Amino acid sequence: MNKPLISPQTLYFWLDDPKLRLFDVRYNLMDKDEGQRLFNHSHIAGAYYLDLEQDLAAPCIAGVTGRHPLPDSNVFIERLRSAGVSNDSRIVICDDGSHFSAPRLWWMLTQWLGYDNVFILHGGLRAWQEQEYPVTNTLVTNAPGHFFAQENQAALITADEIPDFVAQGGLLFDTRAPERYRGEVEAIDIKAGHIPGASCCPYVEAMNAQGEFLPADELRHLFAMAQGRSCAYYCGSGVTGCIGILAMVLAGLPPARLYPGSWSEWITEPSRPVAIGQEIG
Repeated sequence: MNKPLISPQTLYFWLDDPKLRLFDVRYNLMDKDEGQRLFNHSHIAGAYYLDLEQDLAAPCIAGVTGRHPLPDSNVFIERLRSAGVSNDSRIVICDDGSHFSAPRLWWMLTQWLGYDNVFILHGGLRAWQEQEYPVTNTLVTNAPGHFFAQENQAALITADEIPDFVAQGGLLFDTRAPERYRGEVEAIDIKAGHIPGASCCPYVEAMNAQGEFLPADELRHLFAMAQGRSCAYYCGSGVTGCIGILAMVLAGLPPARLYPGSWSEWITEPSRPVAIGQEIG
């Protein structure tokens, strides 16, 4: 697997590559149209905009799915083709520098669809502009690409599989804030708490104050408990769980599985147990 993170200098060097396909995935949960507005105002030359809810997720079905269910893979693949992606493309993903949404697309491409030539601009557009590289408001159109891929079901874990996974010694990580994990605060979903057996591992612990990922040796220390064990991630809706998976890869560990429906799907079924408080061990 490629080293996932690249610098602004590397991306600038790659901009003339005809096989480069650059995706801007800036997104704000509190203002869902902000990413598109910001992109229309300025972005890195050659970039296409992909929206978290419109392109990287299927519509939420209340009471059935989580808030950001995976899209139909054929629909997603066709969206990539429409942006000019082929099986020899070099894909770079950019967000605002928070690395909130870029790992979701990275995970969908590398883990779910098994396409490896994918990179994330470390520091996002913030780092790009801090180093005074140019931006534009000009939109581009590429000829349709020829991209073919198949879903890798081994990258996923389902709600039904989780109890046995935990019982057999698998590590289930919850990347939400500790107070949400403990069930003390829940401003987004209709029920508070966490999946029994899960360990609290907030995604922000893998980053510094600027939102950049920690060095590999620090990440390996963070994931010391994961060495040699099967791991899986969930979060609120299958977005920040991808940050945890990426962080493990950056630490040199095998990719963990993702529960895409995450907490917002888990609680749609009343029979599924919910834990409150901090689990020990």
